[in-house]
Amino acid sequence: MSTISGLVSNAAINAQMLARMQQQLNELSSQLSTGKQAQTDYAKNGFRPLDSSIHVNVKGANDPSNPFPTPPKLLTIDKNFGGWSSANTKFFDENKGIVTKIQQETGKQ
Repeated sequence: MSTISGLVSNAAINAQMLARMQQQLNELSSQLSTGKQAQTDYAKNGFRPLDSSIHVNVKGANDPSNPFPTPPKLLTIDKNFGGWSSANTKFFDENKGIVTKIQQETGKQ
């Protein structure tokens, strides 16, 4: 009986350690994707950075002096697309997603 108790105790400790490690990985991932260098790299590739102090030359921008103009109407996932769960299904479902279908039609999967 003590062997089973020990195994259960070890499993609980391991689960706690894994949960802590996952939290640390999530925090690190967030730091890596939102840090100044990562945001600069994103901006150089045409993605609007979260940090408004980042200014880069964006190849192909309509207006190089303002490569990320404020859109006339800003859409959000929650307000305009029913939240992430709905948007993921509508756009990225493996079989029926809009983006998936476009990729299949172009042969780029």
